[in-house]
Amino acid sequence: MRELLSFRAYLELEKRRSAHTVVAYCHDVEQFFSFLHTSYDGCQPLDVSSAMVRSWVVRMMEDGQAPTTIRRKMSSLQAFFRFLQRREGLATNPVQSVSLPKKARRVPAFVPAGGMEALFDALPTGNSYEEIRDVLIITLLYETGIRRSELLGLTRDRIDLSRKEIRVYGKRNKERLIPIGDGLAALLARYLDSRDQLLEGRSLPQFFLKASGKPLSVRSLYQIVHQYLEMVGQLERRSPHVLRHTFATHMAESGADLQAIRSLLGHSSLASTQVYTHTQIGQLKKAYLQAHPRSRSKGTGKADYRS
Repeated sequence: MRELLSFRAYLELEKRRSAHTVVAYCHDVEQFFSFLHTSYDGCQPLDVSSAMVRSWVVRMMEDGQAPTTIRRKMSSLQAFFRFLQRREGLATNPVQSVSLPKKARRVPAFVPAGGMEALFDALPTGNSYEEIRDVLIITLLYETGIRRSELLGLTRDRIDLSRKEIRVYGKRNKERLIPIGDGLAALLARYLDSRDQLLEGRSLPQFFLKASGKPLSVRSLYQIVHQYLEMVGQLERRSPHVLRHTFATHMAESGADLQAIRSLLGHSSLASTQVYTHTQIGQLKKAYLQAHPRSRSKGTGKADYRS
């Protein structure tokens, strides 16, 4: 097909796409025209309609292709027809008005409540600087939900033990105050004493330090969190962000208002916070199936949808 050959040359020579990208784009376009050949007795590129594109999306959905795969193929097709608009005088892009299947929202990895209890039972109880620091890091991440960058950006003057507040600066340098409980305040006070002994009169703005007295690095933070999260069994990820997700999930499970969770996390919109309702929905379904008198047919264990 002449148009596809021109499109390939455009991607290679003008857009300088990688060989892999060029092959993928052209393969997707070829698949679409193969579909047209069998479903519409063939069709020239300039005669393709939105209805034809929409029918291809339906066919892919019926074939069980993932929304992410369908969206990728449609992106290739949109690029092809955009090329035809510029080079061949195509009036409208037939892909433009076609609705695409929504991507499944990924549920963030988190530690179950029982796993966090086991983790805190296993944390060290020694008096060395590193042990005190590590316990504080795990506790701070879990009890406040702050980001990795926010933790590493903490300075001494942002810790107010008298008011039991921590001031952090999140994305776009947006400031927020996070309340802390008595237990975390006590851990912070203990760490400050140990930190003062480590510094021996020196003054450093960075709050978390290595045993050498240098600021804690991103790499070191990841190593600390990974080491302790290995104690809770099988986890897909073992990063500081997992503890942030765990904080938000456990707050949501306990019935905290989503707006409050949003403020504590520093999300700019509620949509980012709503993902943490995933466990609530699961619990509601389980409770309904176990307790509602009409949720199951007697003796069969199957749902009864008769009125």
